[in-house]
Amino acid sequence: MYIFSEKIKSLWNLWELRYLVLLSLFIQTLLISVASVRKHTTARKINFLVWSCYLLADWVATLALGVLAESMNNKSNGGGKSGNEKDDLKAFWAPFLLLHLGGPDNITAFSLEDNELWLRHLLGLLFQVVTAFYIFIISLPEPRLWLITILMFMGGIIKYVERTLALMNASRDYFRNSMATDPDPGPNYAKFMEEYSCKMKAGLDARIVCEREPELQLPSFQDIEENADIKNIGDDDQIELISRAYHFFQIFKRLIFDVILTFHDRNESRSFFTKKSWDKAYKVVEIELGFLYEVLYTKAAVVHTLKGIGQIRFGDTCAEAKRFLHQRETETDEKRACTRLHKVETGVAPVEVKGDRSKSVLFEASRVAKSLIKQVPEVEKRWEIISLVWLEMLCYAASECRGYFHAQRLSAGGELLTVVCFLMAHLGIGDLYRVESGHARAKLIVKM
Repeated sequence: MYIFSEKIKSLWNLWELRYLVLLSLFIQTLLISVASVRKHTTARKINFLVWSCYLLADWVATLALGVLAESMNNKSNGGGKSGNEKDDLKAFWAPFLLLHLGGPDNITAFSLEDNELWLRHLLGLLFQVVTAFYIFIISLPEPRLWLITILMFMGGIIKYVERTLALMNASRDYFRNSMATDPDPGPNYAKFMEEYSCKMKAGLDARIVCEREPELQLPSFQDIEENADIKNIGDDDQIELISRAYHFFQIFKRLIFDVILTFHDRNESRSFFTKKSWDKAYKVVEIELGFLYEVLYTKAAVVHTLKGIGQIRFGDTCAEAKRFLHQRETETDEKRACTRLHKVETGVAPVEVKGDRSKSVLFEASRVAKSLIKQVPEVEKRWEIISLVWLEMLCYAASECRGYFHAQRLSAGGELLTVVCFLMAHLGIGDLYRVESGHARAKLIVKM
């Protein structure tokens, strides 16, 4: 018993590829039309429509490419090249579908999690390009179609590469690293303190005077007429707002990953916003968030390419250590390095000599070590104190880390913090247990 008649099957086999190509084109058109609307609305229907189109766009285009490959392969095995113009047109559809897989420019990711899957898209790119090229080889359309087919191939590959790069650049690690700066060891603390100690030993009246880093010359912002309605701002003023918003976006996008900002950033921003009315200040922030959306969810991340405080501190400390250890010697073993570091005069806090721009903790750690050696002469006692401090830090880090990140690391070998987190939970340590006594069981006692 057949569910569908032979006539329906024959009609479907004839039009299957055409239907899929038209459906793919329709989804692409719909996605281009509604993808950017979600920036301005929280309507669930719109979000569901964008989400559906976002998922279906890849599935339908991939299915159509597979059907096309099967169709052209069957014709090639059945009797070689037919020379039919319709078959030549089908060969042209392969790069056309590749163009669809590249997706529209106004959406590359529906959620931030999609950006983390850029490696999967890279693998898909390689597979789909090979499939499209295979279809072209086995069909080999008429020479008059070669040029336009090759151009479509180039366009499709470029679009797909753009999408993969956009996802990669907006992923957490790459986006954070794009904000990385060269490690800053700061002023030479060891050299300064050595000179200071020599002056003091020579009986000279030497004292340390710390001068603050000079303020940067703030740019002169063009004032926009405060009395004008924001909706009636002229073209020049609108360009000025967009320019300022993009400038602040380049600085304050670091907020996404809690990267440190400097007092220069604060002063420059405050200087601008305190001179603007509330509506213009809101407009600048609105445009600024628009730039952030474009970077995280569209192909704008390809051209607009955030680093943790811990990474900055680690980099600056390494840079200062390298400068200190190679200042007089080319090679230094571990024991000699510790001895040299211990001999540095650290009577004055490094922040009072270097300022706070560099986040290196090299000599701060040296001061702590010297203080610990002085106050706790016994080696075993010192190691016990150090182990207890590390234990406290480990427990704090494990309890502060979100459960989502613990689960995420399970697929990458796991983390010691995850083990500590679960062990603390099993032992009843932490603030996970919010229900201490449950529902109260009140009793009403009446004395007669």
